[in-house]
Amino acid sequence: MSSIQERCDWLREHLTYEVLMVRYAHEQLKAPIDTVGGQMRWNASFGAFALYARNLYDFLTNKAESGNFEAADYDRPAANGKGLEGIMYNLNQQVFHTGQQRKRVEGKVGREKATKVHDWIEVNLAKFIEGLNDTYKPHWDPDAADPSKLDLEAHYEIVKDDDPATSRPVTTVKNIF
Repeated sequence: MSSIQERCDWLREHLTYEVLMVRYAHEQLKAPIDTVGGQMRWNASFGAFALYARNLYDFLTNKAESGNFEAADYDRPAANGKGLEGIMYNLNQQVFHTGQQRKRVEGKVGREKATKVHDWIEVNLAKFIEGLNDTYKPHWDPDAADPSKLDLEAHYEIVKDDDPATSRPVTTVKNIF
């Protein structure tokens, strides 16, 4: 079992990141596709959306794999994900498997179904956050999970060496270069 401090840290850093990225990726899916580059950007955004959506779905429905956090770790009930099971199955087959079970056009998840998943996440995340007790609630910063509140043109704060994978976006940048 994780400690209270570990749960607070995960909520503040990792859940915030998952929500930020699913929101950002979903917003990118609304871009028009009128060039090969546009299709490539859409595909990359869709793959990212699928990853973060699956993580949040598993977290909110308490179906996370062993060793991963889920809503129950915060004394929150599982969200009802039954209405999305088919979409999540198709999304999993479409994006996460390269085998013969990969979905054909008729079973694929596109913008409309991605929006249904996104909307479900937003509703159930709000319920999760609303029900957090006083131990956890101060560790959730809604602005940090809102792409519209971030300066997307800000420079990166290097957290560790020069590897972009270990960097994180910062919203206030003062003389870091």
